[in-house]
Amino acid sequence: MLNKNDFAEIDFVARVKETDAVFDTTIPEEAEKAGLLHEAEKGRFVPLRACIGQGMLVLGLDKALENKELNKWHEIEVMPKEAFGERDAKLVKIIPLRIFMEKGIMPQAGMMLNLDGMLVRIASVSSGRVITDFNNPLAGRIILYKFRINRKIEDAKDKLQILGDFLLGKAENARIENGKGIVDFFMKVPDEIQKEFAKKVKEVIGIDAEIREAKPEHKEAKKEVGEKAEKLEAGKKSEESKKQEKSQ
Repeated sequence: MLNKNDFAEIDFVARVKETDAVFDTTIPEEAEKAGLLHEAEKGRFVPLRACIGQGMLVLGLDKALENKELNKWHEIEVMPKEAFGERDAKLVKIIPLRIFMEKGIMPQAGMMLNLDGMLVRIASVSSGRVITDFNNPLAGRIILYKFRINRKIEDAKDKLQILGDFLLGKAENARIENGKGIVDFFMKVPDEIQKEFAKKVKEVIGIDAEIREAKPEHKEAKKEVGEKAEKLEAGKKSEESKKQEKSQ
């Protein structure tokens, strides 16, 4: 059984009730049947690791994981409010066609675009006007989830990695040093983020934690190797030039 702040590995299949269409899954076979499995994306259909009650999952699924038996398939129906939200008429907007043209985009009905950092569906195009829908494509839909909790995650390092990836986007090299959780990040983070991260790790995992700036991957060594290679190449060209001059 799982409780809030427990970590788990789960498999699931998610369908839209209205159409019975699978839109997400962790299972490659299900993804292939639904036409979701593309060569470049095979690696993303793997069991999902998450912390219960921390907003890592759709709310309805998150709540359903609590007190469920492990290694057994469960099925639930999630209403829009606890899935992807209700549709909002205010998010359907009319945008002049020229705005898209200026960005080098020729919109067509049904297209999904990233417009200024927001996902938008093109509803229709006519008379120089584009009707756009900024609602989540699954907004207003009842979602059917079939899920299985494969195992409860107990290792503190794994928990730290999961939490770090969720809070920072991508954490590296999660580890426990002298009872303290450490994760690396590609840049130095502000003190406020450090504090919030440490607070959340303490709350969920029960250990102190910090974020360290990741060290450059041997930049100086790479530079030195590159310089040596350039000198070697220059030396070879010089020798070849001398041989050509002698032969003439």
